[in-house]
Amino acid sequence: MEQLRDGEVHVHAKAEAARAAIERAGASMEPILRDVPGAQLERKGLALAVHFRRAADPDAAEAIAGPLVRVAAAAEGLDVVPGRRILEVRPKAGGDKGDAVLRMIEEESLRGALVAGDDVGDLPAFDAIAGLEIAVRVAVSSPESPEELSTRADVVVGSPEAFLALLERLARDAATA
Repeated sequence: MEQLRDGEVHVHAKAEAARAAIERAGASMEPILRDVPGAQLERKGLALAVHFRRAADPDAAEAIAGPLVRVAAAAEGLDVVPGRRILEVRPKAGGDKGDAVLRMIEEESLRGALVAGDDVGDLPAFDAIAGLEIAVRVAVSSPESPEELSTRADVVVGSPEAFLALLERLARDAATA
């Protein structure tokens, strides 16, 4: 929904149009979520994230808060996208990671790309590179990662540190090639 180009943030017009709805949804969720132990609301500008990771019982917190979050989002015409111990409330239109990757491919006339991700929201980016000459999808796996991410990946690493090591190895190999 937002892209940094030439030092400036460019916001998708349809996402920007939903900014007020995001604010209203956040305002309606705040008092409700205070009563859900461990649930945390994060305002992200064009989206809201409701986190459950720090709850003593993340599953219970999500089970209580999930329906409340979905009702508040629906009242404002917003989508709820589940993730790893999180529910993201976002505009129905305005793009996702796949749309951003497609824009970059087009703007830069890319023939190849490497995309890495650790959650369901990264799957559209995996899809976006499908038609390139070189397309590498890396899943950064964890116990909370969706299984589909690993099954659709070309490479699976077990941690962010392992992903960094992979990038360093690729950079070294490219420098000596």
